[in-house]
Amino acid sequence: MGFEGTVQLIAQQFIQFLKVDEFLKVDRCSMRWPDGKKIAAYGTEAENMKEKIIMDETTVAGQALITKDIVITDITKDPRYDPGYIKNAELKYLLALPLIIKTDTGEDEVFGVVQVYSKNPFSDTQISTAKMLAQTAAPTLYLIESSKESRKAMRKLPKVILHCRSLEEIFLHSVDEIAVRLGVKSCLIYHVFPKDGEQWCKITAGVPKGEHQIGLLDPLSKHPDIELAVTEKKLAVRDLMTDEKTAHLHDWAERKGIRRGMYCPLIMNVDDKDKVKVIGVLVAEIRKDDDKDNFSAEERSFFYDYSISIADLICHDEITFQEVRDKIVNPSSSAGGFAKLLFKEMAWLQENIENFCKNNQGTCPGAKKMCKSADQLRSYAKTIYTNVETIQESLSEVKQTHS
Repeated sequence: MGFEGTVQLIAQQFIQFLKVDEFLKVDRCSMRWPDGKKIAAYGTEAENMKEKIIMDETTVAGQALITKDIVITDITKDPRYDPGYIKNAELKYLLALPLIIKTDTGEDEVFGVVQVYSKNPFSDTQISTAKMLAQTAAPTLYLIESSKESRKAMRKLPKVILHCRSLEEIFLHSVDEIAVRLGVKSCLIYHVFPKDGEQWCKITAGVPKGEHQIGLLDPLSKHPDIELAVTEKKLAVRDLMTDEKTAHLHDWAERKGIRRGMYCPLIMNVDDKDKVKVIGVLVAEIRKDDDKDNFSAEERSFFYDYSISIADLICHDEITFQEVRDKIVNPSSSAGGFAKLLFKEMAWLQENIENFCKNNQGTCPGAKKMCKSADQLRSYAKTIYTNVETIQESLSEVKQTHS
C-alpha cells in the first residue's frame, strides 16, 4: 500500500467515523493539508469538491489553520464562503477542526483541517465528539505523512552517491539536501579525528557555499559546541544566542542572525560492540530570516537518520584506506617491499574503479574521470616500484664494490 495509501485509508476511516457516529451523523466531510490539498472526502456532492482550496484568513478552513481553533459558521451568511461551492441548499452549517499535534517543545503544530457540514446547528456534544476524534487521529496521520517525506529524502542518497566523484562531493550534496528538507539555509559537517595526542575537527562540507570555512582545521577544544556533541553522543538542539555551551558563538551568531542549532554526532561502532566512536558532527542552523523557530520532532528524526548514513560513508572511507595503509606501511618491510605492496594496492584499486565505472557509464557523470585518475595512480605506483628496484640494485653494487 505504501505511505500514500496508508494516509488515504486512515483519513477515510476517520471521516467515516464522523459519518456513523451516533452523535454526529454529519452530511458531508473533508480533510485537507495546510496547503489546501484534499486528502479524503465523503457525503453530499463530495465528488464536486475542489482538489485544492485557498488556506488563509479569507476562508473558513484557513482561519481554523491560522488560529489553531475550531470555527463554526452558517455558510449561507458567511461572506468567506462561496455559496456556489455547495449547490445543495440543505447544507447550512460548517464546523472546521484544526488537526493539532504537540511538538517536543510543547508547542501546538497544525498540519491539516477537517471540515464537517450539517443541515442542522451543531450541539455541544457533537462539537466535543468531533474534537475528540480529531485529537485521536491527528498524531497517527502526522507520523505517517512526515515519515513518508523523510523516506523520500533518504531514498535520494544512493542517487547522490552514484552521481558524485568524491566523498567531499557526496557530503556537499548531502548538506544541501538536508537544508532543503529542514527548511533552513545553513548546514555543515565536521569531521572529528585524533592528531598529536588530542582531538581535532575539520569542516568538510557546508551550505551556503562560500560562507563556511571548508577545510578549517582546529583543535576540538576551540569549538565547545562541537566538543559537547562529541562528549554527549546524542542529538541536541541549542539556542546559539543564550546557551552557555555556545558562548564562543554568541557574537558570531548575532552577526549572522543564527538563532538555533541542531547537533547530531556521527557515530561508528568499534571492535567492542558496546562501545562507539564519534567521527564527526552534523549541524543545522535556524537563522532569523528562516520561516521557523525550532525543529519539529519529525525533522529531528530525519536529521538523526541522515546522520547515520553520513557516518557510514566516513566510516567506510576510513576503514578502506586504513586497510591499504596497514598493508603497505610496515616498519619491518624493506623499501622494495613497500613499493611492491604500494603498486599491488594501486593496481587493485584501479581494477575495482574501472569495473565500477564500466557498469555506471550511463549513470555516473564522473566515471571516465575516475577511471583516468585511478590509471594515473597505478602508473605512479609502478614508477615508484621501478625506481626503488633500481636504487636497491645500485646500492647492492656499491656494497659489493666496497666489501
